[in-house]
Amino acid sequence: MIIGGLAALWRHGVTLTALADFLERHRGDQVVLVDRDGPLTGRALIRAAREAPPPTSPVAVSDGHHDRRSLVAVFAAALREHPVLLTDPYGPRPVLDEETPSTGFRLMLGTSGTSGAPRHSARPSYGIGILRPVRQLFRALDLGGGRPLLVQPALHHGYGLGFALAGLLAGSPVLLPADADHLQQLIIDHDPRTSVSAPPQLDRLTEIGTDWTPDSMVTGSGPLHPELCRRATARFGQVLHNLYGSTEAGFAAMATPQHLARRPGCVGRELHGVGIQLRDGEVWVDSPFGTAGSGYVDTGDLGHLEDGLLIIARRRDPTAVVGGQNISLIAVRDALAAHPLVASAEVTTAADEVFGEQLVATIRVLGEVNDQDLAEHVRTVVGYRARLASITRRS
Repeated sequence: MIIGGLAALWRHGVTLTALADFLERHRGDQVVLVDRDGPLTGRALIRAAREAPPPTSPVAVSDGHHDRRSLVAVFAAALREHPVLLTDPYGPRPVLDEETPSTGFRLMLGTSGTSGAPRHSARPSYGIGILRPVRQLFRALDLGGGRPLLVQPALHHGYGLGFALAGLLAGSPVLLPADADHLQQLIIDHDPRTSVSAPPQLDRLTEIGTDWTPDSMVTGSGPLHPELCRRATARFGQVLHNLYGSTEAGFAAMATPQHLARRPGCVGRELHGVGIQLRDGEVWVDSPFGTAGSGYVDTGDLGHLEDGLLIIARRRDPTAVVGGQNISLIAVRDALAAHPLVASAEVTTAADEVFGEQLVATIRVLGEVNDQDLAEHVRTVVGYRARLASITRRS
């Protein structure tokens, strides 16, 4: 099945048009994904994309729901050679600047900036170099052969969407859970052999009430706490991989189960065909997956090597990575300080076993105000993902 997918890429180039051709030719009558609306075949997926209403704006904007709608929107734009932006369905729309293309296919994904305002990140096409790390991921995670692939991360992020598309190419039915109950039902009904999760989702998998034993698991999009790494390994065995990258830089490094046994929480070594440099402790990546084009990209992360394995220490800028989401500490601090009953505020992070990091605030108040009201104020100003773990008051 993977050979058919690679043949399609060879005919059309490394494009979503090639993947659409592959799904119609080789997986037309096979189930390629299962979501809240049930199973969908390859032919039905591409037919839905062809029959989708034409875009009414220079850039097609689609809410990145965790179901077939996101994939239909992406394939529809590719087949029409029209730019498309997938956004967080529950958050603010990314800012489209004057340089945003209005002709030709371009897949754009929302990405959180350090200012707290989302922007978009995109790349018009991918070179043949992408096949080396794709092949490595397929082999390491045992994708393909009809073995179901559970994809939990959001489809408006490169991590979730990338693995959903990889599953379609590999011949693995992609399972997209709508909620916790649907997740458990998908596991019972389809017995996914590989799972893709962010750390909080991995934590929930360790507590799922079934005797499910996947062949491989991958986590990413946020820091993997060593304790969560140990708990997942104790629950499922040595099957966990830790993938490192970003929307702009692309997939960059991956820790194998053997790497994690030596250094729990590490991100291992660079993928095949990817370059990683440490420049005065700053992590720079040159990846064929990146949306910034060729060349090294500053990830904004600080890291170091231990026993030849890459360890990500923290963000260089005042940004917290909470459950895979970048949240500006400055934006949270300013939101608190703007409250009429807050005289001053400081916001830092604390390590968290499940979410990687949590937001911690220290404030001086001018009058009576409860923590719940302050937390709601921050979510209103900064965004629903900016949740304060604790608030300490000082005189």
